[in-house]
Amino acid sequence: MMETFFNVSEQTQLFLWACVLGAFTGIFYDIFRVLRILIKHNSFVVFIEDIIFTLFFGMSLFIFATEKARGEVRFFMLFGALLGFIIYYMTIGFLMVNIIKRIIGVIKKVMRLLYKHLFAHILRFFSDVAKKLRIKFVEVATKLKKVYFTNKKPLKEDKHIVYNKHKSRRVKTKRSDNRNGKKKGQEK
Repeated sequence: MMETFFNVSEQTQLFLWACVLGAFTGIFYDIFRVLRILIKHNSFVVFIEDIIFTLFFGMSLFIFATEKARGEVRFFMLFGALLGFIIYYMTIGFLMVNIIKRIIGVIKKVMRLLYKHLFAHILRFFSDVAKKLRIKFVEVATKLKKVYFTNKKPLKEDKHIVYNKHKSRRVKTKRSDNRNGKKKGQEK
């Protein structure tokens, strides 16, 4: 038969393991803290991250209680996990986040210097090349346009084509006959 009560040494072990669990959940929370340093978050994204963390903390506590405490959740285990999280957050977590902030700050400074001294010159070079190419393209396009319009062939000289008739002469068409009141087939 299984015991239903924990003795003092088992309770002490469960409390210490719960403190370790709290420290590990603090490490998981530091991932979100680092992401917030790297990428600016709005309040909605922070809210979603906090929900994810709370679900992770609850699931890890449930698994811990199932494995170590025979499925029983005790107040001292909750207190131990919370205490482990707070101790980690205030000590190692605080140091880790500050170190990561400094590393990210150094990386940003290096990237700014690289951009200022290297990439800016490269971008300026390509911008100048693009401007020169645009000017050449416009020159070529205007020359081609002039050549096209100057080499346009004049209208054909043929007396049977309508657009070569003089204004004084009217060309009779079926349409003009209909306007004058004549029907098809009627002649003068």
